[in-house]
Amino acid sequence: MRVGDTVNVAETVEKETTPSKGFGFGKLIIAAVAIFVAVIVGVNIKNTKFASSYVSLDINPSIEYGINTNNRIVTIKALNSDAEKIVNSLNDKGVKKVTFYDAMKMTEELLRQNQFITGDTNYILVDVASNNKNRAGFLENAAQEAFKSVNTTLPMGQGSSLVIRRSSIADWKKAKSYDISSGYYAEIKEIVRAKGKCVEQSGEK
Repeated sequence: MRVGDTVNVAETVEKETTPSKGFGFGKLIIAAVAIFVAVIVGVNIKNTKFASSYVSLDINPSIEYGINTNNRIVTIKALNSDAEKIVNSLNDKGVKKVTFYDAMKMTEELLRQNQFITGDTNYILVDVASNNKNRAGFLENAAQEAFKSVNTTLPMGQGSSLVIRRSSIADWKKAKSYDISSGYYAEIKEIVRAKGKCVEQSGEK
């Protein structure tokens, strides 16, 4: 600019104060990303707050664990009177929010301390109720590892025996309607199925 040149003040102010189109689009992208992240976080919190799989442990006592999608305990329930003391102790130890494997190890320790597992004759039934095959397999492996000291090769009546079954959430709901564990419900179904086969075979003779 030289002496004598004219300046359009209004045009200069408009250029300096009007945001560019690129800046507005950038803010729109940031807002969209923020909304997306908030939705994802909200869904994740919802998924981890509630149980998506259930595991019942029957040895007398009978205990049911609710596990979220991160394989952590969110609920625990005593299914009979003998289980109440164990469940109370587990809650005192902070069982909720620990991993399922850690919960199984804590449970095994308490069962031994209270003489429910003695090393003599024990039949331990674990049932995994889940509609996700991968998660069900993971929970089965965790239970087997936690109770690996229990001999799984001997039949019932000849030492400790660990039996692991798998159920659907529909079966779990059915068992709940009968006020029994999903493990006992699975055992009953197996007995009925076996009895049906015996009847069929006897009818063929």
